[in-house]
Amino acid sequence: MELNPADELYMRRCLELAHRGAGFTRTNPLVGCVVVKNNKIISEGWHAFFGGPHAEVMALQALPDGEVAGATVYINLEPCCHHGKTPPCTDLLLRKKPAAVVVAHMDPDPRVAGKGLTLLREAGIQVRCGVLEAEARQMNRFYFVNKIQKRPAITLKWATSSDGFMAMEEGRPVRITTPREDVLIHWLRSLHDAILVGYRTALNDDPQLTVRHIKRPSPLRLVWDPENALPSHLRIFNDQAPLLVLNRHRNSDRGIKRWKRCSSLQEGIRELLVEEDISSILVEGGRNTLEYFLSCNLWDKTYVFNSLNALSRGVASPVVPRNLRVQQFQIHKSVLEVYENSQTD
Repeated sequence: MELNPADELYMRRCLELAHRGAGFTRTNPLVGCVVVKNNKIISEGWHAFFGGPHAEVMALQALPDGEVAGATVYINLEPCCHHGKTPPCTDLLLRKKPAAVVVAHMDPDPRVAGKGLTLLREAGIQVRCGVLEAEARQMNRFYFVNKIQKRPAITLKWATSSDGFMAMEEGRPVRITTPREDVLIHWLRSLHDAILVGYRTALNDDPQLTVRHIKRPSPLRLVWDPENALPSHLRIFNDQAPLLVLNRHRNSDRGIKRWKRCSSLQEGIRELLVEEDISSILVEGGRNTLEYFLSCNLWDKTYVFNSLNALSRGVASPVVPRNLRVQQFQIHKSVLEVYENSQTD
């Protein structure tokens, strides 16, 4: 659609507000809301945390009903029209009666999927849909994968030397990124609901799989240990963050450490969305685990940190399929490549 400059300006503000909830909304989407009257923003809101008030409620509840009359409400996602953890946002909009509602895109949730916009139109509220749709969909990529593909969104991450190796021989770990890149890596961890490694990485690297360097909560730690063979002295078994061990043999609980039986890693991953409210997983495993996801085409984004340093020998890094969208960024002494899997759009 042809963009109205004012619509674009206020929708960009919605996206900025929505980003404030990144890493805290779990299976809920990132949503911002801006209320404009007489070419002036009179209220703003965003969905700050899972189970908390939606962006529309945060922006509208403090305004008297009469003050919203004649205003335009900007929201980057179609307002909900069903009862969940909170009442439907369409009910609030219908009561406040703005002159217009502008959204970036419809909600892919089948309980909504255009119904919210229809209710607004039937009440005489002008509706415009499609403003900055591509940017808004990209921001809520996790949510779209959850609703359309019925699984958690999968992000792969690894670091590679300039000559294409990710570890020393026999899988021995080696330092490839610098502490500056580590800050970005831990920020990336904090945006996901869970971090996954396989048996070999858990054993050889003994990772903590927690968020450090920045002040954000650590996600769930996930380990694929099919035979339950990992020794209990490893750091993933400490109490710094919850742990879920996917395996082929048992279901059990020990405080914040749990074991879940599944016939395969792929089956376990798909069940996590429904059973654990896990909407996104960052895979930080070794070559075998990463190549498993690549071979199954079970991934949505890949982050590859390319170091300037060479290793000369070792475990070869995985290879991302050709002809995919890629962006490159200079991150201190590394070049970060970000790939998007168009086949899962």
